[in-house]
Amino acid sequence: MIHTNLDSFYIVNYEHIYPECMDASPLKYTQTTFYQTVIKNMLGIELYRSPGVTSTEYFRVNTRLEDVFDNIGSTDSSESAFVDKIFGDPNAVKLLDILADIRQAMRNNKCNSKVMRQFESNMLAKYGDSRKKISATNRYMYKH
Repeated sequence: MIHTNLDSFYIVNYEHIYPECMDASPLKYTQTTFYQTVIKNMLGIELYRSPGVTSTEYFRVNTRLEDVFDNIGSTDSSESAFVDKIFGDPNAVKLLDILADIRQAMRNNKCNSKVMRQFESNMLAKYGDSRKKISATNRYMYKH
């Protein structure tokens, strides 16, 4: 899971941190998430359901990263915080800390630096042969 979050964080933030390194015609994805609150009593009977709200995000992904992005989707830092709280040892390195570290590495290194080329090479090797798609409920990803 840490690798999935780390890699998707890299791909999703790439266009913001390295706009000059984006393909001339990057792939475009749209992700729509529907949020709704449902309140049930102790017997599981629904007492209330909010009308819900839809959130749409747009991603531009370099063509070379298409297979990786298709396999891992995107990440939600709130999910990372949840995992940290439920399974995390208070003294352990937290997933949110790791994501902050990759953000810092991206800011401190150019997209074509040795460090970032190695990171991307490792990521491509890891997902190159994988065809399992990790998807979250209530998430729909559309490629334009």
